[in-house]
Amino acid sequence: MPPAVSRRIQAAGGIVWRRAANGLELAVVHRPRYDDWSLPKGKAEPGEHPVQTALREVAEETGQRTLVGRPLGASGYDVLVDGALTGKTVRWYAMAVVGDGPSTGDDVDDVRWVAPAAAKDLLTAGRDVDVVARFLTGPPDPELALLVRHAKAGHAGDVPARHDDLRPLVPDGEAQSRALAPVLAAFAPSRVLAAPVRRCEQTVAPLAALLQLAVESEPVLGEAHHARHPDVARTWVPAAAGRPSVVLCSQGGLIPDVVRALDPGQPDPAVRKASVWVLAFTRGRLLSADLLPAC
Repeated sequence: MPPAVSRRIQAAGGIVWRRAANGLELAVVHRPRYDDWSLPKGKAEPGEHPVQTALREVAEETGQRTLVGRPLGASGYDVLVDGALTGKTVRWYAMAVVGDGPSTGDDVDDVRWVAPAAAKDLLTAGRDVDVVARFLTGPPDPELALLVRHAKAGHAGDVPARHDDLRPLVPDGEAQSRALAPVLAAFAPSRVLAAPVRRCEQTVAPLAALLQLAVESEPVLGEAHHARHPDVARTWVPAAAGRPSVVLCSQGGLIPDVVRALDPGQPDPAVRKASVWVLAFTRGRLLSADLLPAC
């Protein structure tokens, strides 16, 4: 009998890309321990979000500073750890090069920049080839809208109904907003917009401070506007998306309607507090809709 499968290993990595004179190039790394060619990736550190893991591991293995783009799904497979069969999940992201430096890890001894077709031929594992194929289903840098639900706030009964928009975040919600800031910042948003609701504005305030941006008030993102004009946000969100990304903080009464309208394949989209949907568009058409792991 095979050994029992233990708790899954969590990892993350990226399709690291740049534009060169001859077109698009992807980074492929050689790992001497396995004598294979792989996409850059690595295991998460305790408490680390997959987006942060991908940034750190890509920098260590390739020496590249990158910004995160659209999610590219996950690979799941088993590895042997101390003789035990252990499940491993690797979450993938498109990652654009914005600068370089020395690699600091010791798991890689060579980095090659190759065209996508050559990358498919060079990569050892078929699951890595599948990630490249997913990356090639759209442009490398689509317009992104990061649709954020506000973090945990006080109960509705804590204030009169007419003042519901003034409910603030509770301490747990403030902690969620602080944890969200570096994860959202990895997508290099050019704008931060929020419904004119205190808990929405507070949720993205740490991000705006980190990026030295203002939080822009946008009524279309509010439940009150959505209740009166239910079709507006469904067209407004694709138009608001941008490069590298735009952050839009809204409420639980709007987000599932928008995600379902844009992606009918999401019949019951999750909208937990402080959740983030990454919506990727090309020429106004939805390319992908992905829910980030919770912070």
